[in-house]
Parts: sequence; C-alpha cells; structure tokens
Amino acid sequence: MIHRPTDCGLAISYPLSYKEFKRELNANAQQRFARDYAQSSSWPGATTKEIWNGFSKFASIIRKTAKNVKKNGVTVVYSASKQDVINLFKTKKVVTFFSHNPNDFVKKDEITDFKRLLSTLNSLDDEYIKKFLKLYIEKYRTNDKNINIEVIVDALNLLIETSLTMHKTKRFEAIAAYIQPEYRRTISRIDIDVVFSGVILPSPAVDFSDGARTFFELKHLIPSTFDGICDFSICYSKYLGDALKGSGTDRGRYTCLVNNLSTDIESRVFIYKHVIEILSSQKNKYDYAEANYVVRKKILEMIEIRSSQKQK
Repeated sequence: MIHRPTDCGLAISYPLSYKEFKRELNANAQQRFARDYAQSSSWPGATTKEIWNGFSKFASIIRKTAKNVKKNGVTVVYSASKQDVINLFKTKKVVTFFSHNPNDFVKKDEITDFKRLLSTLNSLDDEYIKKFLKLYIEKYRTNDKNINIEVIVDALNLLIETSLTMHKTKRFEAIAAYIQPEYRRTISRIDIDVVFSGVILPSPAVDFSDGARTFFELKHLIPSTFDGICDFSICYSKYLGDALKGSGTDRGRYTCLVNNLSTDIESRVFIYKHVIEILSSQKNKYDYAEANYVVRKKILEMIEIRSSQKQK
C-alpha cells in the first residue's frame, strides 16, 4: 500500500509553549516530561525560565515541522490527550506519536505488599525474573533469616538498567551467567509491573497532555480493528510496543515502529520530516514504514561517508 500525508496523523504530547511547560513543571502536575527534563538536563537551582530555555529550541523544531507536515496534509494534534490518540487510530492509516517515556526504576515505597511479593517468588510465571531474583537474593542478601526489601529493589532495577543501556555489567553477568540462555531476555519496567501486579505500584509508561498513563491504562489505546502503522516516536518504545501488541491470537494486526534505546527529539523529528517529504512526492511508491526505512538507511550511509572521510 502506498501512503500519502493525508493518511497520516501526528499526535504531540510535548509542552510546546512556555505556559504549558511551566504548568507541567509543577510538582502536582500529572504530566511527567517537564519535570523529568528539568531533572536530567538542568542544574540545581535553575529557574523555570532557564529550564524552558534549554528545551525551547526543541519545541521550536517540533512546531516548525508540525506546521510544515500539516500543510502537506498530515492531521496534527497538539497537546494530545489519550482520547486524541485513540481518535487518530480510528480515522488514520498511520499514527505517529511524539511523546515521553518516564523510564522509572522501582522505588522501595512502590512495593505495597512485600510479604506477598516474597511469597509469590516461587510461583512466578516469568521464569527469567524468578530465576534472576532467586540467584540475586542468594548472592546479595545481608541477613540469613530475612530478605531485605533493598535487595529485591536492587535486583529489579539491575534488570531494568540492563535493558535500557544494553550494557551487561559484571554485577549483572555474575547472576545471569547461571541462567539458561533460553530464559534470558531484556526486562523493562512494564514487564516488572505486569509480573508483580498488585504488589508493586505500576509506573507511568507514556505521557499525554492530560497526564502520564501506566501500561494498564493503555490496553485500549489502539483499537482492535486498527491494521495500519503505528510509529511510537518515544524513547525505549520497543517495550511499550511489544506489550501493547500482545501475543497469540490477540496480537495486533498492525505494524509498530519503535525505538530500542533513548533517542533525541531532534533526530526523531528530522526523520519524520523527511518521511513525510517522501510520501508527499508524486513519484512516491512507499508506505510509511518503507519510507521510514529509506530515510534511516540514508542517514547511516551519510554517517559512514563522513566517517571514512575523517579517516583519510
């Protein structure tokens, strides 16, 4: 199928004005991006204006690109709520979502029933998490009789950290080396929330303008009838995409484009801009996923050319 810009919808949940950003920076705000950005990209004591100035260049790039693709026929939704995204899935063949994944680690106070958590370790359906926790407890427990909650939290966060960085530390390998290869896989915070549902408070998985949502609140985000292309232009969206698509007979019939690792906003917007340019051409022969591949391949070719030129 050949896609045109009119087949595409773009949902943007980022705060693109100082007023929106300031509102989301409030400690009581339901959205997460502004506060997470302040924590990761500013300095202690920075004012709201200073924090916004750091992000404003990216907001400007998003606004400019959104304005241009809208002229080409893309349906653009700013300050996208959860319902806005659902509506795009109902009306468009291609839906792209520019948003933020908080990527939270497990905090001790999120474990609501530690005794119940311990009692379920032997009966966990997820063999990898079960084996990893048991080995970790055996190696790092500080008390022969009792298991400290900190040991469990450290073990779970080591699994999450390894999936986010794709770097296997010596501490991780010291445990995973004793687990059969067929059980080993990357574990995200979503996996932890699902496996320990009821004993660990679920973490927000993605931001919307009307508040961040956990995975459990996203199960009906993509209608079962949708068979188009979903582009989660979000950091670490592989885990969200896999979880939402499901498995077996319930697995979604749509194509899902995701990111394995953290990706900067400017790169994601750059790719989207050029994908829509391809779809806008009268000579276009691609669907959205194919055009996306063409753009990414071209970027890699340019990087290789520049790298070879520097080596000469």
